[in-house]
Amino acid sequence: MILQTLLFPDSNTSAEEEKLYVRRNKKGIALDTYFNLFSIHKWLRYTVLEELYLRIEAVGSMEVAFSDEQGLLDTISIELLTRGNVDLRVPYRKSSRIITCSISYGSEHCAVYRGAYFTPDDFRCRRIKLALGICTFHREEALKRNLALLKKEVLHNPSSPLHECLDVFISDNGRTLKPEEIRQDHVHVFANRNAGGSGGFTRCLVEVLEREEAEGFTHMIFMDDDVKILPEALIRTYALLSLMKTEYLDAVISGAMLRSDLAYIQHESGALWDGANPRTAHPGLDLRDREILAENEVIVRSDYAAWWFACYPLNAVHRIGLPLPVFIHGDDVEYGLRGKSPVILLNGICVWHEPFENKRASALSYYDVRNTLLLHAIYRPKSGCRTVNQYLFKRMASLLLRYRYKDIQLLCKGVRDFLRGIDWLKVEEPEKLNQRVMHMGYSMTPVQELTHDRKVLQQIREYRKPVSAGEIYVPHSKRHRRKYLLTLNGWLLPAKADRIYSHPLGVCPYEMYRQKQVLLFDPDSKKGILLQKNYTEAVKSLFAYTEIMFCLGFSYKRVSREYHKRFKELTTLDFWKNYLGI
Repeated sequence: MILQTLLFPDSNTSAEEEKLYVRRNKKGIALDTYFNLFSIHKWLRYTVLEELYLRIEAVGSMEVAFSDEQGLLDTISIELLTRGNVDLRVPYRKSSRIITCSISYGSEHCAVYRGAYFTPDDFRCRRIKLALGICTFHREEALKRNLALLKKEVLHNPSSPLHECLDVFISDNGRTLKPEEIRQDHVHVFANRNAGGSGGFTRCLVEVLEREEAEGFTHMIFMDDDVKILPEALIRTYALLSLMKTEYLDAVISGAMLRSDLAYIQHESGALWDGANPRTAHPGLDLRDREILAENEVIVRSDYAAWWFACYPLNAVHRIGLPLPVFIHGDDVEYGLRGKSPVILLNGICVWHEPFENKRASALSYYDVRNTLLLHAIYRPKSGCRTVNQYLFKRMASLLLRYRYKDIQLLCKGVRDFLRGIDWLKVEEPEKLNQRVMHMGYSMTPVQELTHDRKVLQQIREYRKPVSAGEIYVPHSKRHRRKYLLTLNGWLLPAKADRIYSHPLGVCPYEMYRQKQVLLFDPDSKKGILLQKNYTEAVKSLFAYTEIMFCLGFSYKRVSREYHKRFKELTTLDFWKNYLGI
């Protein structure tokens, strides 16, 4: 059985990304890379793997050296007069964490074409059939790109290990797809009520469960519609599941997120939930670096798998029920906390996704707050609302310092709707609610429609995106922090100048010190929002915040107790069929 295919760069791979795949030198190639190292300690921990081999398709005389993090394990010489395959037994120690191989060429006529790690122990394999669930909303081009890749590499490729073992289920929340253009063998499309990501993925899950017995599905992968994926991630997921030890049959396989703008930077590989905020594991790692790869191999506890790529066993779904109807944000966290299953991460099981730091839509001020309160009520029922109060204050202060007064009103609405309780959440129509939320917030507008200031527009056009992990993930400097705090980030002082300043949407509030007018923009779309320091709006926001915090303090215990006792009413098949109008 193939466990892991060797991946090599293609013509579209940039020079910066090549070291994710291979390191070239004058003598040959080294495969001690993110995609091609073999994480032996994870395979031995989670699966019944015993014998490991490497099959290489090559030509010429060459020397293959296997190593682990402690040093050289073995060297094997091979000679192929014509292009062909050779199988090499891979050595490892009980203490080995990773296995790498390097290939030294004996002459200039040598070449390696492809290869794969495999095990001959097919009799140990379980029968696995995967359903790939994709929730989409007006992202037709990205969806069709991924579907074309899956059809070419898997669905229509008899030589793929996943051929006949994968079906794709698409929930069309925007109801804009033409099913007759997409639907075919192993690809299913369903027009769905726009109940957000949680509603779309649940629709896929409902359809899979309806076919589970007849078609033999064992797992469903939740995957975003706009990611870039390598089919190899699916192959490694399938292999892990096929050889999984009994004690890990409930485990969730989580895909790491790599940045689409800096393809070699890892944004997240596993995450914890601290009662208010997700805490990502291994953020900002440059996966071209050998030492970084060793750090990334450390197994850390994760509370949940993010739904850009998360594989759940259907047996676990039967045990814990369906997701909560929270529209967006927090749905994957809640499902992971409820399942309490081990989360497994493996090199190469990943997707590329656009980064989030400059995608601060106003609606998130509503959904993040409401859903965080809901999660805290369900999973921290005895801790009271101290953590929640701290979370809300920090969020409100951050919005106030960014002059995002409408977002503070949305924060207050999030608290108010949480306090309406579970019966309100049951019957509220998600599409209409989302429209109201969107209408309350700021609308992203092309920057040239927000200002005619040539200097500002030029600054936005010439904005230099960060080019290293250090520029993105290193905490903001604490220099002058006392000055910022004592002056409330300049609110107690006059503005520096009566002009417009420009910053990306994810700017630290300290960068807006004593700036009266600010244009916050998305560097990719060149759309933004124009904001202004306004003392009247600030006072109104503080009054609204104080009022809603008083209501929270008065009603939190009662409402949280209700969510904790009754939330499973929102996770049944009957509830979801009615909620989605199936």
